[in-house]
Amino acid sequence: MDKLPRIPSPSGTVWREFRVTAVPIVAFVIVLILTIILWRTYVGPSTVVGEVETVRSIVASAQPGRVTQMKVTLLQHVKAGDPLLQVLPADLKMIAAQLSLSRTRISFLRDGIDYKVRQQNNRIGYAKLRLDWLSQKIELAATQARTNYLAGELDRTRRSYLGLGTNQIGSLTDTNSLGYGSFAAFQSAQGALAQAEAQITERTKLIEDIELSMTQMSPDEAKLAEEIPSAIRTAIAVQEQELHLLEMQLAPVIFTAPMDGFVSSITHREGENVIAGEPIIVLSSVKSDRIIAYLRQPLNVEPRIDQPVEIRSRSNRRNSGQGRILSVGGQMEVILPELLPAKTVNGAVEYGLPIVVSLPPGFKAFPGEIVELNPLD
Repeated sequence: MDKLPRIPSPSGTVWREFRVTAVPIVAFVIVLILTIILWRTYVGPSTVVGEVETVRSIVASAQPGRVTQMKVTLLQHVKAGDPLLQVLPADLKMIAAQLSLSRTRISFLRDGIDYKVRQQNNRIGYAKLRLDWLSQKIELAATQARTNYLAGELDRTRRSYLGLGTNQIGSLTDTNSLGYGSFAAFQSAQGALAQAEAQITERTKLIEDIELSMTQMSPDEAKLAEEIPSAIRTAIAVQEQELHLLEMQLAPVIFTAPMDGFVSSITHREGENVIAGEPIIVLSSVKSDRIIAYLRQPLNVEPRIDQPVEIRSRSNRRNSGQGRILSVGGQMEVILPELLPAKTVNGAVEYGLPIVVSLPPGFKAFPGEIVELNPLD
């Protein structure tokens, strides 16, 4: 008996069977291959999370003072050596008290010269002239301190009246008020500064005249040492040193940038008083060369110096490179909160072993950026 011919299946039926049975398997294999490629290329296993070291520098005054000029603004980029601000370290009340004490000591020295020395008119005249010279130097120092303060006040009132920024300049009239200051206040500060500068000029001329007189009547140093008691000569020398110290304290101090970077924080403004050691400006570097990381417990990896480490960025650039362990901590330290997993309970403290890893050359990462590390054997 002849076999019946096979009835051919429609092409639609064959394609449906292939789509139901084979396509899911092929799709799964393709997705698996792509996942493996993406994981190896961009993700990879990460055992340690680290932070690119943030380099900061705090600018503070070594002694109490007053901020007279602020030469930078927030987030402004600066280079090492650029001026940041000017501080007048002298407390005028304290300086006035010290100058008053110096005046009293000078008067005491003038009145306490021995009677036998008074018989030597020329030499005692020289000693008194020298004391007068010291007195005028003290008065000049006090006037210079007041002038420095008034100069800062004049600049502040001018910019307040015009509504100008830190580095802007302008001219004043009684009708161009643009800011919140008073033109009368500016005129008062301008007049006080002019008066103080005139006093400095007069006292400087008087000091020069006294120095000229001292030069003309200066006695022989050997005889002067015999005639003037050593205690008085020593006391005069002490007063000269104290005067020199006061003059140094009266000079405004200009703080400069200790490194290249940008101004990340300004805690004081012009006209504010600062105390010794209090931060005024915080500078941050725009680049770093180290990574701070922590190995969480239990320690599955035993780190060693110079061990290679694979570094991967979490940013869209997905930078990767290879660094080396520079140092390993000797005890467990508190892990930075930003390096802990997101599921960690808020406020929980976890300890880990700190390590320092070098940042590969050309690896683009901002200071403070979180990166993933994978120690290599």
